[in-house]
Amino acid sequence: MTVISSNAARATYRSLRDRADALGVLDTVPESPDPRTTSVIAGTRLDLLDALDELEQQHPVLVESFILRDLGELSYQEIADVTKTGLGTVKDRIHRARKFMEPRLRSDASRRS
Repeated sequence: MTVISSNAARATYRSLRDRADALGVLDTVPESPDPRTTSVIAGTRLDLLDALDELEQQHPVLVESFILRDLGELSYQEIADVTKTGLGTVKDRIHRARKFMEPRLRSDASRRS
């Protein structure tokens, strides 16, 4: 169920991003959004999805565990059960995915500062 939810959320997010891109909306997004007028829901960041897409292209085996842990907030053991892999494998995949994602997300945040 959780895998289905995370996949559905990613698919919906991609669809919204593609529609916004087709309408040219992404070209008008300010470099640094005003926190007074930006909703919490709008805080779901395009840079995160772009980094997830890149992770999926370069290291597809890491994506599911990373999403289940950092976005789905499942425990390591729950992820091991869902993915039918060992606990050590789950921890390694999440660690490698975080190392991959960190510079991609940090570089965007440093441009905003």
